Amino acid sequence: MVHSCQDPYTVAPDRPEWNPAEDTDGLVAEEVSAEDTEAVAVKALGTDGERQARELEIELSTARWQSAKERLEVAKERNANQIQELRQWREERAAVPGGVPGSSFAGARSELRGALHSRMEKCAVLKILCFDEKRVDPEPLRAALSEADVAGARNYDPDLMDNGTRKLRVLDAAVAFQESIVTAEAKIDAAATASSAVQAMEEGNEGFAEAKDAASTAAEEAAAAANVLSDLLSEFKGSIKDAQACEIPVPVDLLNEERLEKAAALLEQHAAAAAAVSAETETA
Repeated sequence: MVHSCQDPYTVAPDRPEWNPAEDTDGLVAEEVSAEDTEAVAVKALGTDGERQARELEIELSTARWQSAKERLEVAKERNANQIQELRQWREERAAVPGGVPGSSFAGARSELRGALHSRMEKCAVLKILCFDEKRVDPEPLRAALSEADVAGARNYDPDLMDNGTRKLRVLDAAVAFQESIVTAEAKIDAAATASSAVQAMEEGNEGFAEAKDAASTAAEEAAAAANVLSDLLSEFKGSIKDAQACEIPVPVDLLNEERLEKAAALLEQHAAAAAAVSAETETA
């Protein structure tokens, strides 16, 4: 029972579907449904239309699942036949004089097995060098990365190759950073010594021009060394951050704050010396 579409307070009774044999007016179904307001209400809002929709949905769903079941049975039969064919092929190959080693593909098979075995070994070595935080020498890791890449490890385990590259970046950055500290310290001290020597001399004295040129050259070298140190410090910190984000263990020795503090102190010393020289130049 539903409400009439014209009068919401009038209930339209459910009606059976129209039967042409019972049509005494000679009207077609479309004309009857268009003129009969009660039939419109039943079709649009009643249980009659809902029943038809549900029956159609059930019919479509049944057909879909029946088709899927048939395809599944066909696939199962095809797989069973192919497995049987593979077993038969293996038995035929084993029956060949010399067996599998005497077959035409024995050489390729042996070569493939050797390549796969070598790849597994290279990946195992690379994994140890990558995740052992006690390994701080970059050269063995570099060699292991190269050998694993040649063995095809980049296709087999790309994550391991990427992690190895990140670990190598940390170790290379640490070596370069340590060397830059030594170089920058020597250059900055030399520049300070040369500047002090110039300040201790009076302009016009013998050797003053040479000392001033030497101080200028030392200052330029100190500035270049300081720039390199600053860049390598940023690279070192960035490599550690990248490795830690990927849960790659970083050697504890590389996380020593003393080295970072020394680099920061050298950069501050150079900046102060450069500022003093600039102030003297402006005053002169």
